[in-house]
Amino acid sequence: MYRTRASPFAANAPVSWTDSNLEYDDIALSNNVTTVAPVNSMDGPPRPTRGDMLYAGAKGLVSMVPFVGGPAGELLGHIVSPPIEKRRNEWFAALESRLRALEESGFDIEVLRENEAFIDALLHASRVALATGQHGKLVALRAAVINVACGMAIDETNRFMFIRIVEDFTELHLAMLALFNDPTDALAKAGVNLSVSWGSNLSLLVCRILPELAGHDALAEQIASELTSRGLVDGVDLKTTMTEHGLRQSRTTERGRSLLAFITDKAGDPT
Repeated sequence: MYRTRASPFAANAPVSWTDSNLEYDDIALSNNVTTVAPVNSMDGPPRPTRGDMLYAGAKGLVSMVPFVGGPAGELLGHIVSPPIEKRRNEWFAALESRLRALEESGFDIEVLRENEAFIDALLHASRVALATGQHGKLVALRAAVINVACGMAIDETNRFMFIRIVEDFTELHLAMLALFNDPTDALAKAGVNLSVSWGSNLSLLVCRILPELAGHDALAEQIASELTSRGLVDGVDLKTTMTEHGLRQSRTTERGRSLLAFITDKAGDPT
């Protein structure tokens, strides 16, 4: 005999239980349905192919909410399950929408079933996506998955590290990185007319493009410092006085530009 309990990540998805002789392993397959099969504990659980996981999402995500057992666990599960399920559904719905758009333009999405780089990126980005509500980070993570699907040339190490950077950073980090990469473009997109006839500093530029940082100099400096420590921008001092021409110069490193390319959906995501 074995029992099942609904997972907050998939409708009617059982979790693993252990009987006296058999271990039951939950394997996500498709259409938000989890199949539970008994496995001989001596042989170990069977491994689904990566293609099987394509439409299932991330099986390991369920472990992020270990609210199982006891009244306290049931209460916490009741509180957090609805918002987590909402995040999950919105994340996969947005991804599917982009993949369908690619399919309509002639891209064969069936090839992704055998694309291990895509599956790795999907699972990694999905885990990160469920842990954030920041729109800018979700857009970046979705772009990363789509770029891998479209065959962007990026090795496994950099792909992992770039998604990890998105996980560690806030959307303000990503916005400041984009600003430092192309200040003129950032000004144009923000509809800001920057005209200084005398020396000014980068702090002015940052506050005009990212008003959330206005009056928070210490926070802005910390974000700039963290971008520098990750090797994404050249040493940036927000208080250094310079001309307007100097303010408009790109300050990203080659690695910073590579990260931005990886998290920017050039295939046509309007968000």
